[in-house]
Amino acid sequence: MNDNTATKTNESTNWKEWEAVKQEEFAYISAYRHNRRFPDNNGIGNKPEEDLVGLAFSGGGIRSATFGLGVLEALKKFDLLKEIDYLSTVSGGGYIGAWLSANCRRAAEHNEKPWDNNQPPEHDWLRPSANWKASIDHLRRYSNYLSPNLSLLSADTWSIGTIWLRNTLLVQLMVILTIAVLLLLPRPLFDAFEMRSDGSAIHWVTIFLYILAVVGIAGNLLRLNRPKSWFLSIDNWLPGVAVALICLLVAWGIGAYVVDFHLFAPDIVNPYIVGIIAILLVIAGFFLQPVALQLLKPIWWVLQSLKFIRRGDNAPKAINYTQFWVQMVVVLPMMAVGFLVAVILRGQILCNACEFAKYDTFGLFFTHAWNQWPFSLSIVFVSLWLLAFCSVRTFRKYDLFIALVAPLPAMVVLHALLSVIMFLLHGWKPNMEVLAGKVGQTDIFAFFEWHAFVWIPPLILFAFSLTVVMLIGMLGRQSNEDVREWWSRFAAWLAIYGFGWMVIVAVAVYGPLWSAMLYYGEYWKELGTGWIGTTLAGLFAGKSAAIGGTDSKGISTKLKEVVAKVAPFVFIAGLLIAVSMVLHLVIAKNSVPTFDISQTTLLGNTEQSDKQLDLQIDAKFDVKINVSAVQASIPKPASEDTTPIENAHWKLLTDANSNIFWFMIAGFIVCVLLLAWRVDINEFSLNAFYRSRLGRCYLGATRFKAGERNPHLFTGFDDADDIKMAALIGDGRLHGPFHIVNCALNLGGSRDLALHTRHSAIFTLTPLYCGSSYKIRNQKGNTEQIGYMPTSAFGGVEDQPTLGQAIAISGAAASPNMGYHTSAPVSFLMTLFNARLGWWFPNTGISDCQQPSPTFSLWYLLKELFGTANENSNYLAISDGGHFENLAAYELVKRRCKVIIISDGECDPKLQFEGLGILIRMCQVDLKATIEIDVRSIHPEDQSAWSRSRCAVGKIRYGKDENGKAIPDGWLIYIKASMNGQEDTAVMQYKATHPNFPHESTSDQFYGEDQFESYRSLGRDITAKLFGKIPIGNRSMDKIAEDLNTIFSPALPNQAQFTQHADRLMEIWDKLSKNESLIPLDKELCPPWDGNNPARSIFYLCSEMIQLMENVYLDLNLEDTWEHEDNKGWKELFKQWAKSPNLQATWEHTKSKYGERFQSFWKRNL
Repeated sequence: MNDNTATKTNESTNWKEWEAVKQEEFAYISAYRHNRRFPDNNGIGNKPEEDLVGLAFSGGGIRSATFGLGVLEALKKFDLLKEIDYLSTVSGGGYIGAWLSANCRRAAEHNEKPWDNNQPPEHDWLRPSANWKASIDHLRRYSNYLSPNLSLLSADTWSIGTIWLRNTLLVQLMVILTIAVLLLLPRPLFDAFEMRSDGSAIHWVTIFLYILAVVGIAGNLLRLNRPKSWFLSIDNWLPGVAVALICLLVAWGIGAYVVDFHLFAPDIVNPYIVGIIAILLVIAGFFLQPVALQLLKPIWWVLQSLKFIRRGDNAPKAINYTQFWVQMVVVLPMMAVGFLVAVILRGQILCNACEFAKYDTFGLFFTHAWNQWPFSLSIVFVSLWLLAFCSVRTFRKYDLFIALVAPLPAMVVLHALLSVIMFLLHGWKPNMEVLAGKVGQTDIFAFFEWHAFVWIPPLILFAFSLTVVMLIGMLGRQSNEDVREWWSRFAAWLAIYGFGWMVIVAVAVYGPLWSAMLYYGEYWKELGTGWIGTTLAGLFAGKSAAIGGTDSKGISTKLKEVVAKVAPFVFIAGLLIAVSMVLHLVIAKNSVPTFDISQTTLLGNTEQSDKQLDLQIDAKFDVKINVSAVQASIPKPASEDTTPIENAHWKLLTDANSNIFWFMIAGFIVCVLLLAWRVDINEFSLNAFYRSRLGRCYLGATRFKAGERNPHLFTGFDDADDIKMAALIGDGRLHGPFHIVNCALNLGGSRDLALHTRHSAIFTLTPLYCGSSYKIRNQKGNTEQIGYMPTSAFGGVEDQPTLGQAIAISGAAASPNMGYHTSAPVSFLMTLFNARLGWWFPNTGISDCQQPSPTFSLWYLLKELFGTANENSNYLAISDGGHFENLAAYELVKRRCKVIIISDGECDPKLQFEGLGILIRMCQVDLKATIEIDVRSIHPEDQSAWSRSRCAVGKIRYGKDENGKAIPDGWLIYIKASMNGQEDTAVMQYKATHPNFPHESTSDQFYGEDQFESYRSLGRDITAKLFGKIPIGNRSMDKIAEDLNTIFSPALPNQAQFTQHADRLMEIWDKLSKNESLIPLDKELCPPWDGNNPARSIFYLCSEMIQLMENVYLDLNLEDTWEHEDNKGWKELFKQWAKSPNLQATWEHTKSKYGERFQSFWKRNL
């Protein structure tokens, strides 16, 4: 990957890096301030980046949105909304953020139109005089926004199910047909497995693929030890061609004119000639690698033209494979080699003319098998020498000696393992005499053939792997750790592909047999019910993991975690077996002749019965004869006798018409491609359902004037409710705070080790640009930003993001790719059941972003299915911003805002502050900014249900910029959804009946009026009392924050001890006032008091009175309860005391000796 970002910018003139985007934002904010007639010298300054103010609304669904509405109302009351430069939202906070932004824009549009006298211009939407009532009334009416009419007979309610069912069926059809294609492929592969293996063609193809893989390994190993080796570069391809050509000509000459025997025949008379040819072929393959790099150039250019490769990425210029190329050029050829070798061994074990047919013990195979493979084993032996020489650290004599002898024991291991495989095949080989009478019409070779087909190819790969293990062990310290690490990574990929082969082939071959045994054994009802139940439990557990907050890890939560981890595997296993069984039945019914695999055919008619007369002569009454009809059923076959089922299964697998396979594969592929083309991965998720209902509620509320909305008479939706994101600055200027919608860029499949926990990065949508500043890091350590593209053209002019779309994506909590929540098994389950709210946006770093969705959705659906979304595809998986950071403050810190106000409406019943903790850590790691904030006062003490404070103020230490210049510190005002027991009666009543308030589950998105008003009132009350403690006036926000920091400094956890010590201090003052011999201490202990004014006894008495006032202030929490009726007496007393000139004089002399919070309280109230 190239680090030259300038080249990339030139290729796409609209593409920009973060710094350019930030400066353009600042220009708009500066003009916004000017348009609002803010004096440049009134705490604002000419450089907006020095004193930016940001407001952040956290995630949390409608809970956070409604709480945030109350926060906005309080800020409006104090005329502070005009101070906000940035509005940053995530998930549920985006609902109310979109409401504010759209109202600002539409109010401005209203004022710009030539209204008549009946519709005069309105007040600025952000001013205290603006009338929000009608808009809030709309929000209240649609607070149950997903289904406003929630009832069993409501079309709104049933629409939720029908939309989900429609989209889910389309997605499932695409996925299941893809699975069906994979499960059908082993059947035609089996035909290839049965092909003749006695010809030279299959041997030469096997050797070619083996050499291709081995020389690739050798080249990469050599680069680790000797990176400057001359032939590893593409520039030296001509010498490589010359060496390879000479080797091939010599090998051909020997083979044509010297060898008078078949190379692949057993018992070759001259093994030395065979060894020479093997050496020449391996060396030729080794030196042809630079030529392969040269041939790769045009292929690379085509891939870049088709946008499969990022702009700026250059074709490889040296032998240094990435993981992708290791898979393509090494792993896949080795897989093919394993299959072809299995074909050859199977043919040899069945050939009566072959010596193998005569061997029946491992000893015979081990001592004689090498005679059957002289040329093939020579190729392997030479390749092991090549690998050994490329693995040693130096070419000193001892190292070369080790490289020379190390392959010998490795070759013995390989030969032994191949002998074991041959012995295993011999055991599976059918015995004509034993099976002829037992099997009847069943193909006696079916069992052997299919078992060999499933297990021998992976066993071949396993044998090669153990050979390499022995080789590495024999090389010992002569190879370095880099070489061993390369082998380990290669072995991992080989194991992944081998495991994939085994799963697909084993399910395709054995799945129908297992299903039949379960069905005929009458276990299918219990297992089927358990499978469905486990799947549903896992689906709901996975969704709750996505939307849950920081609730405690109780038994219920832990059980959900276990279910979420286990259920996907149960579901996947059951789905694969079910699909394989359906395919099996379809093939059976469509074969000619039709295969009858019914229970009656296989096991007989177990219901047939006859009547038997049982004459019983009674000994006592011999004249009477009892005649009874007794049911005598024919005995059922024993449940263990599954031979008929097995025979029918193997016969169908072997004898079914192969044309059916190809017809089904072709038909399914056509259907999958058609679905992938027409079923848009974005529009057929649940995002459109979510987006339309959010728009109806929160954006419809911005068109609250009579006759302004014109909803469809049948559906109730009005498309005009939504507004294009870029339209927020459509006339070239801002009409409200600059809105940042935060989303998560999912990178679960990224190779960036920095993301091993997060699995995501930030992705933002603003009125100006969409994109991410995440830096893609290649294996060389070079970085390149994904970058930003203009919002007005992102996805095409006609399909550019809308505000409703942005907040729906930002709130896509249920998504297969969920940032740090991502789990591959859960992703599979959620994708298949279409629990998908996320969106695939064009990759700003690759494409020109003119197409809103992928042309073919299958590739991206598979990425969702396995949770492997990354930064290198043409489209990026975007989901809920809370999957990255859930307070929406990260981007504000990145812009170095002077003051950041956070409205935190997360689900946090235990007040564990997970969102705040994540924000602090991410800012420290990514932005080098340190947030210092103490929230202990928000957490209830001991067993109390109430918080001492509902907000906190802290410092943001930005440190230094890129040039080493110190950046002024910022302030963080943190408003937490919490209660102190002093809320109004309606809120307290709702709390009494809903104990989880204000942290009710985010899964509850159906709010009634009482719930809506309770959260709204709580947000308004907390914010109003926060800013109501200080004079606002025309003071700048940083000065306001500084005063709030003084007031909301956390109270001491051991406050009772503080007042005890204060009482002791009052005793000391009492002694000082009564003992005139201590007068010399007055000036020493109480400067600047001179001991006379006020008089000594008055001074000490006033000091005791002031200390009593501070004690009462702390004990009764007068900061929050000053206006309470119970404290009215203290309030009047303190005010009366404060009027005393002597007390005021004492205060002036001693105020610095009291706590800052008490000083601020005195200044504001006394």
